[in-house]
Amino acid sequence: MSRKLSVVFFLTLSAIGAQAFAQTADRSHLDSLWRSALRERLVIDAAAPEMEKEAEEEPAEPVVISVSASDSLRLLAGDYMDAYHYEEAASALRMAYALCETEQEQREVAEALKGCSVAQKIAGMVAQVVPVDRHTFSADEFFLYYPFPDGSWREVENAPAIFYQGGEEEIYISRESAVSQIYTLVEGNRMYFSSKTLPGLGGYDLFYSDWNEEQGEWDEPVNMGFPFNSPADDMLFMNTPDGKYSIFSSNRFENADSVSIYVLEHVTEFSYVREHDPERLLEISRLRPSSDFGKIDISSAAGESLQAEGKTGEYIEKSAVVRSLRERLENYEGNAEGREMLREQLLLAEEELTAVENDFLRNGAGDESGRSEVERKVVVTDGAYTFIRKNLGPKIKVVYIED
Repeated sequence: MSRKLSVVFFLTLSAIGAQAFAQTADRSHLDSLWRSALRERLVIDAAAPEMEKEAEEEPAEPVVISVSASDSLRLLAGDYMDAYHYEEAASALRMAYALCETEQEQREVAEALKGCSVAQKIAGMVAQVVPVDRHTFSADEFFLYYPFPDGSWREVENAPAIFYQGGEEEIYISRESAVSQIYTLVEGNRMYFSSKTLPGLGGYDLFYSDWNEEQGEWDEPVNMGFPFNSPADDMLFMNTPDGKYSIFSSNRFENADSVSIYVLEHVTEFSYVREHDPERLLEISRLRPSSDFGKIDISSAAGESLQAEGKTGEYIEKSAVVRSLRERLENYEGNAEGREMLREQLLLAEEELTAVENDFLRNGAGDESGRSEVERKVVVTDGAYTFIRKNLGPKIKVVYIED
């Protein structure tokens, strides 16, 4: 029979821990933190509303879990860091250190304090970027909406797809690096990747490393900073081949099964400003796209990203542009000037599509290989970028090597 499940955490405070705390912090501050912890984390009602009546008939049997005061403060510090409240997080961690009962706990808290300090420094220097678009996709296939050529992502049996553009049917990968360093892409002499073992804001952070020709090796990795990185997982950075956009993905503000792709205007050199206000940092991290329709770039958003060839590729490009503009015009809620701009762009795009269709009728496609791609899924957003789903390549066998 179903039961109402009430989960209650009880704090345990040893006499030694209480004495240590009394020497290092104000008691009222800790009490405040405890009340916050109890309110935010330590009383959980996991029952569904429809179970209330049944619970009244049969008394609930609470599951009791003992959590030390030090652990509860560490959890609270994690919540503070997720919201960019680093000063409060550091205060909670210092109190947690005073309440540790073992040397191992002290080492863990000291490491957390060091990580908090690093994260505060990284988040405090904000790269000036111009958000263009963003859209949320399933975590299982978000990478297929990147502007890579078809087949760049290879299906792997019983594992996520892998980015591999070679022709081999079997490849060997280090198991350790496959977990600690993910989504590695090389653009010229620069390598981009995500790591959760190097110092950062939390989760997987984006890094880059430049190739050192003289030494014949990659330089020390550099954290890409804020707002590319966040306390969540940030990954798969690339610059579009046309040099107009920078793209990366993150599960910040998302459910466990979702990932958002963020599109930014590409710049070769970033300028930074200092910012330490938690509310401002939280808002900046959302990377809300500009609503300025004058920034719409049709050719890059829907065209060059397709990587298709010949007349078929041209037809796919023009079709995607027309569909995108039609939906944007239909859903546009801005001023008259913006609507007129969209209407003019749509008329121009329709004329170009008609010209391509007439060429098809007169001369044929020239090749049949890409016709099926016309039905490819196109995702239209309120921003200036059109996301187009690519196809998986043939299956590949991945053999993991133990380091």
